[in-house]
Amino acid sequence: MEQRVAKLETDVGEIKATLGALAPKIHEMHAFIQAKLPDLATKGDLSAGEVRLSDKVSAVAVEIAKRPTRADTWAAIGVIAAIASLPYWPTWLEGVKAIFSR
Repeated sequence: MEQRVAKLETDVGEIKATLGALAPKIHEMHAFIQAKLPDLATKGDLSAGEVRLSDKVSAVAVEIAKRPTRADTWAAIGVIAAIASLPYWPTWLEGVKAIFSR
């Protein structure tokens, strides 16, 4: 029985020493948290930021929707190419007529 009590006393001494070493760290962490709390965002701040972010995302989506698609771009290129080739149309049409008139 005395051995068990002696072991418990030793263990309690080790626990006290460990707690004594942890106490300054705990106080340091507490002081850090207390210093940083005023700078942290509240739930209201976060929800307001979320609303602003969703507004910005919506604005970007509208801007993207306004931009031309690839089909629009290729259609514009086709129209430009057709206009640029206008001087050659009579020659091409004569060639097409010759092919189909045979």
